[in-house]
Amino acid sequence: MSINGIGTAGNPAAGYQAGKAERNASSGAKSFLKTVEEKSAQDKVTEYGEKSFALAGATAPQSVKDAWMETVKEVGVNGLGMTANGITHITEMHMQQVIAHYWGVLNSANILGDSVQSAVRATQKALYDLDHPLEPGRVGSMEEQQARVKEREFYTTFLEKLKDSPEYSEMRAAIAETGTEVKGHNPSRVLDSFAKHAPEEVRQAFSEAEKETGGHFTVGGFWISNDGKEFHITQLAVECFIRWYHGEKNQSDVFGTSVGSAVSAVEKWIYDIDHPLAGQPAKSAEERKLVAMERAFCVSFLEKLKKL
Repeated sequence: MSINGIGTAGNPAAGYQAGKAERNASSGAKSFLKTVEEKSAQDKVTEYGEKSFALAGATAPQSVKDAWMETVKEVGVNGLGMTANGITHITEMHMQQVIAHYWGVLNSANILGDSVQSAVRATQKALYDLDHPLEPGRVGSMEEQQARVKEREFYTTFLEKLKDSPEYSEMRAAIAETGTEVKGHNPSRVLDSFAKHAPEEVRQAFSEAEKETGGHFTVGGFWISNDGKEFHITQLAVECFIRWYHGEKNQSDVFGTSVGSAVSAVEKWIYDIDHPLAGQPAKSAEERKLVAMERAFCVSFLEKLKKL
């Protein structure tokens, strides 16, 4: 019995403390279970992030995988929409795999390629296609809309991380160095790399269009600004690469040997720029500006060729 003659069992304070302890224990158990559930959910996100990358980037370098997995952890989704409960929706990266498979591309799932540059291009294309749907007026379910918002967040974050990688910076520096060297010492070497046997008037028209629209081309068809701070993979560069990839011997004859063949080449570039699924689209304001400059060059070049 207590000093006041009231037993512990009848002590309101003791009852309160006991109840409080019980509630704290219950709250602690719930908190622990919640932590376990959250960790399990995060483990699943990481697991399917790994699985999706194994499909999309089988030959990609470690820096691309690091960027992918960091993005998965930050955003909570992956570029293929893979989850423990199945696929959330058909993503734009998934569509790239399907299209590559349709065209018979070997290892068609490997859309990230084997470099930071190829991963950047695939992500830029995914962003562009997401922002420019084939059916602009179509409205999906609320769940699909939410999934696409997260998909876009994934691409944007992934692209930022890719562009922060040392390999990407080294590529920009290398292109800038090459462009400065070519511009300063041997401009004809640039034309020889893709217009070796083109008529002199075609080469001259190319140089005039280049001066009119600003910037200049490097060996292989890259475009670079005069200050060396901006570069762009043009349709000309893409065609040079495709010829090399297919083992064609005329890689340096993109313009052919006549004005007519040069006209055909430039008309195809303009078509590919205007039809993103056939080219290498861009999404950011900076990239859209560079694409616009490329198109302006092509139009100027084409006009000069048609006057020959």
